[in-house]
Amino acid sequence: MELSPYKKHNYTFAVILGAMSTISMPPFYMFIALLIGFSGFYITLSHAQNIKQAFYSGWWFGFGYFTTSLYWLAVPLIAQSRIFWPLVPFAITIIPAILSLFFGMASSIVHFINCKKLYGLIILSLSFTIAGICIEIILPWNLLAYSWSFSTEMLQTASLIGPHGMTFLAVLCSAAVGVSIQDKCILSCIITLITLVSMYIYGSNRLLNQEYKYHNDIALRIVQGNIDHQWDENEEQEYNTFQTYLGLTSKYGLNSRTHIIWGEGSFPLLTDKNNNLITNSIKFTIPKFLIASGTRYDKESQKFHNTLFAINDNGKIIDYYDKYHLVPFGEFIPSILRSIVPRSITAGFSYNSGTEQKKLISLNNNRMPFVPSICYESIFSNEMANKCINGKWIINLTNDGWFGISSQPYQHFEMSRMRSIENGLPTIRAANTGISAVIDSYGRIIHSLPIITEGIIDSYLPYHINNGTLYSRYISKFIIPLFGLIIIAILLWKIIFHRYRTIINT
Repeated sequence: MELSPYKKHNYTFAVILGAMSTISMPPFYMFIALLIGFSGFYITLSHAQNIKQAFYSGWWFGFGYFTTSLYWLAVPLIAQSRIFWPLVPFAITIIPAILSLFFGMASSIVHFINCKKLYGLIILSLSFTIAGICIEIILPWNLLAYSWSFSTEMLQTASLIGPHGMTFLAVLCSAAVGVSIQDKCILSCIITLITLVSMYIYGSNRLLNQEYKYHNDIALRIVQGNIDHQWDENEEQEYNTFQTYLGLTSKYGLNSRTHIIWGEGSFPLLTDKNNNLITNSIKFTIPKFLIASGTRYDKESQKFHNTLFAINDNGKIIDYYDKYHLVPFGEFIPSILRSIVPRSITAGFSYNSGTEQKKLISLNNNRMPFVPSICYESIFSNEMANKCINGKWIINLTNDGWFGISSQPYQHFEMSRMRSIENGLPTIRAANTGISAVIDSYGRIIHSLPIITEGIIDSYLPYHINNGTLYSRYISKFIIPLFGLIIIAILLWKIIFHRYRTIINT
C-alpha cells in the first residue's frame, strides 16, 4: 500500500527532529536544539489526521531522540568481545523503541484533546511530562528536564518542582515557537519568555548570597583509578585494582584526610584466602574510613551483591549497602530471557538486589548519615528523594568506564548533579574513569576530574541545606499524582464534552 504524503515526509521529519533534540543534552548543552526539535514536532503533529498518525509521529520522534541519546549502550558490547557484536543492533533499537511508546501515547493524547494555541502548548507539555513519569519506571535516562543543564541558575528551579516539573517547563519553552508559527499565537512566546526570565532570576538570587561552606571535620579524598575493567576479571586482576587504588590513596597529605572514597568495582571479593591481606593493607593505609564498592558474597543466602562497603582503619566492615537497582544485562539477566541470552554477558553469574532500598549509613555515631547509591541508582529521582529525607549527603560510586569516550559519563554526571539541587544535599561522586566530583547542595561543581584520567580530589564536605528544599519536603510526594490527575481530568472533560456535543447535534 502506498504511503500517504504525511507518512512519507512527516515521520522522517519527526525522526530528524527527535535526533536533533538530543543535542540539547550533555555534553553539548545546546538548548536551542530542543527549541527547534519540539517546535518542529508540534507543527508536524498538528498535521496528523487521526490518532494513529499522531501516535506514529510521536513514536518516530521518540525513536530519533532515544537512539541518539542511548547509542552508547552498544559501546561495551563492541569493546569487550566479538561474540557480543550481534547484540549491538538490538541494544541500540529495542530499548529506544520501548521508551518511544510513551512519546507516541503522549502525542495521541495531544491529538485527541485537540486544543490549539496556548492551551495546545500546555496540553503538549502535560502529555510529555506524563510520558517522562512513565519512562522513569523503566529507564529515566535523558529526561527532557536535563536540557536545562547548560545553566546552574536555570537548574535551581528543580529545588521547587523537581525533574518532572522541569520537563514540563522544557517542553513549554521549547515548543512555544512552533505554537506561535502553527497557531498564530504570539502569547505562547511571551509566556515562554516570562518563564525563562523568571527561572533565571530565581536561580541567580538563590545562588547570590550562598557562600561555600564546609564541614572542616570531614576531610574527603576521592580516588579515581582509571582502571580498564574486564567483564570476566579474576582474583589477581581485582587485587591489582585494589593495589592501584591504595597507591593513589597514599599520596601526599593522606594523614589530614578522614574519609577515603573509591569508585565502583574498586574493592575485591573477600575470600578466606585474601581476607587477611586486604585487611592489613587497609590498616597501614586508611587514616579513618574507607568507602568503596565491590562484590559481596553472602554465604547464608549463597547470593552475590554489588555492595558499597564502609570500612574503618582496622580493616573492619562496619556497615554496607547492597545495590537495589541492578542493571539489566549488565548485572543480571531477566529470568524470562535466561534461556536465550548468553551468561557470559554478565561474566557468568548474576547479582541479586539488596533489600534495604532506603538505607542510610552513619560513620560517626549517627552524625552526618549519608545516602548510599551505586551507579545508575542516582538517576531515579523520586526514589532518591525518598531516600534523602533523613540524609545529610549523598555518595554515588560508579564505573562509567564501560562506555569509553561517549556522552554517557557526562549525562550520568548531570543527573547526579540534579539530585543535589532537588534534595539540598551535597553529592560526593567517585567514578572509576570519571567524572568524579564534589558537588554542593546547589549543584555547584566544587572540584572534578575529567573522564579517562587518574587522580585524586581532596576537599571538605560541603554543607547541606537545613530542612531540605520545597521539592524534597513536600512537592516530591504529590507532583506525580498531580500531573496524572490533571491529564485524566482533561481527558474526561474532553470525552464528556464530545458526547454532550454529539447528543446536541443529533
